[in-house]
Amino acid sequence: MTKDNELSPHQAHALFDILTHVEVYQELQKFKYPDAMRDYGHPFHIEDGKPSTSPILQPLLEKFVLPLPGIRNLNEKFWRERCQALMEKLGEADLSESYDKGVIGSRRALATAFSTVIEAPAKGCLGGLAKKPIKEPEEEEEEVPYDKSDPDDVIRAWEDFCQEMVYGSMVDHIFDMAALSGDLEDHTELVQAAHEYIVIKYGRYSLT
Repeated sequence: MTKDNELSPHQAHALFDILTHVEVYQELQKFKYPDAMRDYGHPFHIEDGKPSTSPILQPLLEKFVLPLPGIRNLNEKFWRERCQALMEKLGEADLSESYDKGVIGSRRALATAFSTVIEAPAKGCLGGLAKKPIKEPEEEEEEVPYDKSDPDDVIRAWEDFCQEMVYGSMVDHIFDMAALSGDLEDHTELVQAAHEYIVIKYGRYSLT
């Protein structure tokens, strides 16, 4: 590829978003087949040396779900004889995936909903988050409040929120505040504006 044909950072990011979305959806679509889990990978059955047929979903399961308390103690028999058997039965179930009577079928609706949720952490794990340069003291600006009715402010809040989640102490802050109050209004303006971004982008999947 010549320099003239190189993608700009915005184009590369958009392409990454599209490819991640397509791959996650395709991996979820495989569950409509009863044998989908046989080559999924750990903790399910897979032949030695054979790559996983779910290169995004399998690492997410292994990295974020399997280490959880209560789940990390489940033995191989549970995953391969119980959970895998359940997934195979779901694959055999007669769930519609066509546009029956003008509406989206059950299987297609489930795949779409799950892909919307899963692709967010998938993009974070695969793409990472570039750390913004630390400003020198003389460059520090007075914090400008986030206007939740302004799309630019909502986007700026989300970007700042992500920086604080990955490189700051936002995770601890959210847990501390959640222990004190269940009211979103008790959180900082940054959290409230970031929540607005999530509501707009992901609909009913929000922090609350």
